[in-house]
Amino acid sequence: MRKFVKRMAFLVIVCLMSCSCVFAEEMSVPEGETNVDEYVSVDYVSDYLTKSGDKALCTVKLYEKTSLSSVRGTFHLMNVNGKKVATHTAALKDKGSVFIYQHTFNISKSGKYYVKYTIKTYKAGKLKDTVTGKTNSVE
Repeated sequence: MRKFVKRMAFLVIVCLMSCSCVFAEEMSVPEGETNVDEYVSVDYVSDYLTKSGDKALCTVKLYEKTSLSSVRGTFHLMNVNGKKVATHTAALKDKGSVFIYQHTFNISKSGKYYVKYTIKTYKAGKLKDTVTGKTNSVE
């Protein structure tokens, strides 16, 4: 009887641990998305960088919580050593409840790159939020 109780207790503990791991995984932020709970006007940001030959396409999508009048960003193409290779500043295009940035950077065919960015959101000319993040790396 004692052996049975120990085995059942062990199974219950294993079950609870696996359930908590699954729950933690569901609550985590997916790769390529920035958790922005602390922001007033931003629901979440999705970003990625793709490479084709000597070009790197950076795409950043900012989903708004509240209506915004404009969104501007500064995007720095960085090499693996953290050195700025190129910088681009632009207004993100308003596509309803999402603002989109797409830009193609010229790069060398060899090397590892990522994009660091700072995005500022505005409503009626007043700064609402500043969001920073970085994309995945590409080789």
